[in-house]
Amino acid sequence: MTRYRVSDATARCRPGRRQRLSAIGSVALLCLAIAASARAADRVYWSNQGILHSISFANLDGSGGAQLSTTGATMSFPTGVAIDPTTGRIYWANDGADTISFADLDGGGGGNLSIAGAPIGGPAGVAIDPGAGRLYWGDNGNSTISFAALDGSGGGQLAGATPGFPSGVAIDTAAGRIYWADGGSGTISYAALDGSGGGDLTITGATLSSPAGVAIDPVGGRIYWANFDDDSIAFAALDGSGGGDLTIAGATVSTPFGLAIDPVAGRLYWANRANHTIAFANLDGSSGGQLDVTGATPNLPSFLALLATPVGAGAPAVSGGGQPGQELTCSQGSWAPDLTGSQLYRAPRSVSYQWRKDGEDVTGATQSTYTPTTPGAYSCRVTATNAAGSASQTSAPVTVARVSPTLSTQASADVPLGGSVHATVVLAAGQNPTGQLTFRLHGPDDADCSAAPVFSETTAVAGNGTYDSAAVVPTVAGVYRFTAAYSGDEDNESVESGCDDPGASVTVSEVPAPPPPSAGCADDATYDAILCRLDELSAAVDAADLGRAQAKAVRLAARARAKTQAAQATDEMRRKRRRLAAAARALRRFARTLGSRPARESAARDTLRAAAIPLREDVRALRRTLR
Repeated sequence: MTRYRVSDATARCRPGRRQRLSAIGSVALLCLAIAASARAADRVYWSNQGILHSISFANLDGSGGAQLSTTGATMSFPTGVAIDPTTGRIYWANDGADTISFADLDGGGGGNLSIAGAPIGGPAGVAIDPGAGRLYWGDNGNSTISFAALDGSGGGQLAGATPGFPSGVAIDTAAGRIYWADGGSGTISYAALDGSGGGDLTITGATLSSPAGVAIDPVGGRIYWANFDDDSIAFAALDGSGGGDLTIAGATVSTPFGLAIDPVAGRLYWANRANHTIAFANLDGSSGGQLDVTGATPNLPSFLALLATPVGAGAPAVSGGGQPGQELTCSQGSWAPDLTGSQLYRAPRSVSYQWRKDGEDVTGATQSTYTPTTPGAYSCRVTATNAAGSASQTSAPVTVARVSPTLSTQASADVPLGGSVHATVVLAAGQNPTGQLTFRLHGPDDADCSAAPVFSETTAVAGNGTYDSAAVVPTVAGVYRFTAAYSGDEDNESVESGCDDPGASVTVSEVPAPPPPSAGCADDATYDAILCRLDELSAAVDAADLGRAQAKAVRLAARARAKTQAAQATDEMRRKRRRLAAAARALRRFARTLGSRPARESAARDTLRAAAIPLREDVRALRRTLR
């Protein structure tokens, strides 16, 4: 089991030189372990094993750092840090208390992780497998690689791993392996995460001297480690083809203890215990330096973990919709995963949505779904956030087109010349349509509706529904055609009905010439007079002469009734009287029909003929009787 103490601020502490923190450290910790107040930025976190047992961080842009509040969590020789950005927590191993603790990255304090079932004794270095929801650590006291579930349900020991003196672990999720630096056997070793066994990596050509901490560069296919006793950084190829030492320019390597890699930036970070600094260099060894950690208090810093702003890996996509009133759905997009082997953590903790129309944000549209009410080009911006900051990706726009309503036009029934015609138009399938609807009537000499209409009328539209034109009285006989045109609005396309749409035409027929004048009928109740007046009634009906037909019917009904009353009571006359009585009743009904309001409002011949239908059978029977 390896623990580290400090004899003075500049001591070169090596494995095996166990020391304890003086009581003054606890007092200083209370003064300096304040909540983080630095602005969000990509950061590096580390554990301090010196006078101040603490967790510190610094911004990678050189703007300084701070101490992290760990109130409520055990802090005793912290050895190793790992981050779960999805929950906003940082974890560390307590070498002085054989526990695993955590704290909120926002400075809200922390606690201890339940690791029931997992061996722990002198833990050194931690790493998180986010897919499995596990935290792993190297265990010096038990020579094991141990793990515990992040949900606190306990843990165990990784089968197939046979470490001697592990110091720092790194998980290669792509390969399904965990690597560690082994100070006991002098190797860089690995084991399969499925427990199927492991081995030692070939590191021919590389220095290995009290290794402390490992990190993987997935881009270069290498694993790096810090040589505590040799003041160097070394590497080996993951394919077992050997390795070498990194030549570093511009940065100090002084008892390095733990490292982390940003493969995207091509940069390596490490902790210098001898001069209490955090240093960096490019992975090719160039452009090195020392990170400004103003505000933080590195004191025997050890092991590192990088927290980066989420990185977009695939823009969100919009599905559904197509027209106003239809729901759109925005996916989260894809975000780059944690590079746990590099000790780089960047997964989002949360995502938020903002819908946009024609390149502008839609106020209040901040859910994953949105129902547009107007046409336009819609996209969604998804912002992923973790403790380091936020990043956004915007979907490709989708077009929400105006709705295409439908028009159906129905003309009124055919009429004789002098009758009125109108059209009924049904506007349907619109999106709360407004605007105007124009009716047009095209004359009989305009078969393709290309000439100016003989009648035009415009009415306001207030939604889908039925609209009627005004009545028009044509002055020329022939076939007339109604058309309709909807103007459209912001949400609806304009649409017009066709000239030859079914039901849109009406025939206006010539009025037949009136019959030649007769000498008139005798003004009495004889059978001959009644027959004469029946003929006059038929002529009035055919001529569509409402007033004349009504008067004839009234008078004829009176004459038929009088004749009925005067008939002799013979069998033959009783039969004729019944016929006459029935005819009189039918004629009175007919007269009342002709005098009704609908009949007065339309002098159309078809109206008169329809009203006369109940009379025809009685008239024919009456004729047969009177003959």
